[in-house]
Amino acid sequence: MTPRIVLFVGPTHDLIHTSLLLTGFCSLAARGAIALRYRWPRAKADRWLAADPVVVCFDVEDAAPMRVAIDLRDGEGVSRPIIDRVDWYVKRAFYPPELEALPRELAAKVLPFGLNYGCRSGSSTFRLLGTIGAPLALTGRHGLQRLRQYLSTPPTATFEQRPDVPVEPCVAFQTRLWTSQEVPGGEVEPLNSGRVAIVRALRRAFGDRFVGGLVPTPLALDRYPDDVTPHSSRYAEYLAIKKRCLISVYTRGVEHSLAFKLGETFAASQCLVSVPLRYELPTPIEAGRHYLAFETPEACIEACQRLLEDAGLAASMRTANHDYYVQEVEPAAHVARVLVRLTGRAAFASGPQGAGA
Repeated sequence: MTPRIVLFVGPTHDLIHTSLLLTGFCSLAARGAIALRYRWPRAKADRWLAADPVVVCFDVEDAAPMRVAIDLRDGEGVSRPIIDRVDWYVKRAFYPPELEALPRELAAKVLPFGLNYGCRSGSSTFRLLGTIGAPLALTGRHGLQRLRQYLSTPPTATFEQRPDVPVEPCVAFQTRLWTSQEVPGGEVEPLNSGRVAIVRALRRAFGDRFVGGLVPTPLALDRYPDDVTPHSSRYAEYLAIKKRCLISVYTRGVEHSLAFKLGETFAASQCLVSVPLRYELPTPIEAGRHYLAFETPEACIEACQRLLEDAGLAASMRTANHDYYVQEVEPAAHVARVLVRLTGRAAFASGPQGAGA
């Protein structure tokens, strides 16, 4: 029997943070691995199922039915009462020390989700707009802006690139600064100063081989005009520029989040130079195989230089990161992995079609 999935979506959901998940479910449905239905829970008793903008709940209607929540928030915290009412709570920001503060029965429900980034497909767009497009549009300008932002999100193929596609011996790091109105106040200075230091170090070390800089926000233009990127900040154009580079540098995200840039890097089969990750992945990435680690600007430069000089290491890392994407990040494969871990049914794990092919 084909397992049936009822996915609860609502007009308050964050359409970008939830987009990879919805894309993956729709891809599995298109392949016949699941039967999928979207439901907007309008009854008062059911509204909690779609009340948190970054938590997606769904029911698995199978021999062993279950209710699951996927928490896609950037940092720590859980959504109440959702975690109390589901069988499993799968968390993007999975941090074991946080679980120690939860009651034991709740902590036992929590599993790691893995990497996330914003993407969509024709099927996921059609289903989403058919379910909540009208109520979103009726909310006025804000709702229409959210719909436009979602519709500007690229399809998965835009991110994907095989490891044998020629790239340039360049280092990519394009990043933005934050204000205290956008992120917790204590994070602003370490986030911004760290990013500026990396931009300056990369530009000094690699000159024209450095592709990036600060996104031209008012803050960056006012305080760091010489460090603003000369490249486009439009998402699709930025992705095209980034994909042509051998190396992508990653610094920590807001609340130590597993930022979208990580998923984008694996999709593009790039070499990764990264700070150590705070949050755990279902399948860990390995230092030396999937990335080279750094904690200072000087160590970042050394890691990039090593990859630029060692063609064998760079080629093997590109292949390893492509394989990781195909198995762990590509939307259908990612959702299938979640379902297999929850149910033990290997039937979900039909391999992804495409993935840079």
